[in-house]
Amino acid sequence: MRAGCLVYVFLRLLILDVSAHVARASPHTGLSFEALTRSNLGGSPGAYNIERYRQDFADIYFPAMALTGRPYGEPWCKDGISVRNLSFAISPQAGCDVWGRQKEQPCLVSVSLSFRSSYTSAARKDTLDESTMHYGILAKRLRAIKPSNDWQSIDQLADAVSQTILDTPPGSGLVKACQIEVHLPKASMLGDGVTFIRSTSFDNVASAAARRMLHLQNVRIPTLIGVNAHERTRKQPLIVSLWIDGLQYGTSETYPELETELVDIIEPTAFETLESLAVHTVDQLYERILKRKLSDASIRLRFEKPQAIIFADAPAIEIYRTAEELASEAQDQRETPITAGLQIIKPYAT
Repeated sequence: MRAGCLVYVFLRLLILDVSAHVARASPHTGLSFEALTRSNLGGSPGAYNIERYRQDFADIYFPAMALTGRPYGEPWCKDGISVRNLSFAISPQAGCDVWGRQKEQPCLVSVSLSFRSSYTSAARKDTLDESTMHYGILAKRLRAIKPSNDWQSIDQLADAVSQTILDTPPGSGLVKACQIEVHLPKASMLGDGVTFIRSTSFDNVASAAARRMLHLQNVRIPTLIGVNAHERTRKQPLIVSLWIDGLQYGTSETYPELETELVDIIEPTAFETLESLAVHTVDQLYERILKRKLSDASIRLRFEKPQAIIFADAPAIEIYRTAEELASEAQDQRETPITAGLQIIKPYAT
């Protein structure tokens, strides 16, 4: 029993040691828990309960995995490469602009590839071979993608990017999984842009079903929020980020409506706590749009309150609900609603 405890303590310390390498890295890098621990242990991770410590690792370093059951950018398999924020030689007319119109707009694409096996052979010869992909050639091929139509959906653009990846030497036999991000920096009225994320695993012939996600980044919404007397006298800004995961093909252009509904729901409220506001917002988004157009999707919301703590950037809370939980809680909400637009009826201290 004592020996088991010592092993557990050792492994926890080992995970903290890994943080020195991971804390500065983005969860987009594709480094797996097994790869990181193998490099520290000098061998196979099979000597301990990998699933248990994978979750410990995820809870510390990958908040998105703790919420959704997988790190942002999964699935990752082996070694890989990535290209970040690539602009096209010919700007594709893809997605809707901030007004919901099919108009040309800035578009940046990022790709992250995970290979079926390691690129050790290329590393040992210090030259590129078929165990890896030349990211310079990949970037040139991606930049050369030409619009297939006068206008195309984000899904269609992601299809073209995916096919270009598989056609780049050494080809589809190398790539086991890829993540494609299409960032539209001008597609949000009050935020820092919209990002569409598609994660796909490949077999030897064709692509498996892809996971699709929309991310509305840092939408700034003024509202009356807080328990202190001075907070009840005027509105203050909240920074709200929204993730919609599990989109069906062809539903990616819902982000203008999502942002409009998000603002219309939050701005007129007068809750005291962010927790009440979060649950109310999720309930209302489900009733207004998710139930009709995105019924299979899960939702994650982050609320930041920059003015709340003077010596911190912002405190924040997050809420995550699966499609099944949304449907179940909608029934509960009809029976016991959370009142929106609360009036100031409490004797607040001065």
